[in-house]
Amino acid sequence: MTGLADPGPAPHIRQSSILLYALAYLGAFLTFVPFFSILLPLKVVAVAPSDEVRLMSAIATWGALAASAANILFGAMSDRTWARSRTRRPWITAGFIGTLAAYIAIHSSTEPQDLILAVIALQVAINMLLGPLVAVMADEVPDRQKGRVAALLAIAHPLASLSGALLVIPAASEGQRYFVLCMLISAALLPFSALFREKGAGARVEASTVPLRRSANYFLVWLARLLVQTAGVTVSTYVFLFLMSAGRSFGPAPFNMTNDQFIASLIASATLVAVGVTLGAGRLSDFSGRRRPFIALAALTMTIALPTLATAGSWSMAAFAYGLFVSGYSIFIALHSAFAMETLPAPRHRARDLGILNLTNTIPALIVPLVILTRGQALAPIFAFLGLVTAGGGLIMMFARRDLSPPGA
Repeated sequence: MTGLADPGPAPHIRQSSILLYALAYLGAFLTFVPFFSILLPLKVVAVAPSDEVRLMSAIATWGALAASAANILFGAMSDRTWARSRTRRPWITAGFIGTLAAYIAIHSSTEPQDLILAVIALQVAINMLLGPLVAVMADEVPDRQKGRVAALLAIAHPLASLSGALLVIPAASEGQRYFVLCMLISAALLPFSALFREKGAGARVEASTVPLRRSANYFLVWLARLLVQTAGVTVSTYVFLFLMSAGRSFGPAPFNMTNDQFIASLIASATLVAVGVTLGAGRLSDFSGRRRPFIALAALTMTIALPTLATAGSWSMAAFAYGLFVSGYSIFIALHSAFAMETLPAPRHRARDLGILNLTNTIPALIVPLVILTRGQALAPIFAFLGLVTAGGGLIMMFARRDLSPPGA
């Protein structure tokens, strides 16, 4: 009887490599979160003080379109580089350099058209960096570690948001703010470029399944994320305005704060709690070897939270509902990312397919403001309806599968 060959030790990525990658991922978020939340609005007001809303809308639209195309394009190009030389770092480094150059162009812009073009260039450069960088997780992190790594990466957005505090020092000039941001980005990305060594620990052997079967499964994964991201983009964009409006009937805000102070504190504290529970959920999903139960629970949490937020009659109820939503959303997105990387249709096209998944981030950013403008600005019924949308996302994920090997494979 012929024995089975020893498959050797299970693939593993070292903790030091995970930290280098997480730091680089933070650097990628630093390229756009502080800029679009703080520096760009300031620049728009300086360039077009009497027409800032129209200019901001044009920048958002063209920038989102450029980001969507660039993420897929450079992801596909990095797939070719990976196939030849088992590295994506040349594209990541080129995107990093391009980002710094685009910031110089933005800082130098004095006319609306120049600013629009400079921001488009920035979006292209950021996605030249981000598309290949996201694919590194699929290349390097084995499935049994993807949950905890995806949860760790979830910290990048809140940390990037907090870094914006360094950019609003009253005495700082515009040039000094861009300089500080470039230094932060460099400090996060350069260690990865210099020290990270790609070994393909997470790369799977080309699947022997029917490609159409994997593509159909990936469409379910894509659609579920699109539904949940639609809710996430809507809430993150409009929750401050919603709570300011609803808070007028709640009475005084707790802790002797003004309404806006309490809402800002609520958003910050809910984000910190969400980071903690997401790290825990990521580790538990790795330990159990199952992700869908956690994803389903996260979707159920959002489905309960959104109607509760829409109908809240007090600050305490609104705070509870918002915190519940943020935790559910953070867990869903982190574990969905891990699940998606485990179910990519074609391993040789990882970055391209992850770029297609990235459309679930940009499509809601384009559509949601337009829908709210055309359907009216009553946010409570929209939030309540989004509870059904998140339920749909969770239900769809119950039909998606991680193991699509044919019988007997």
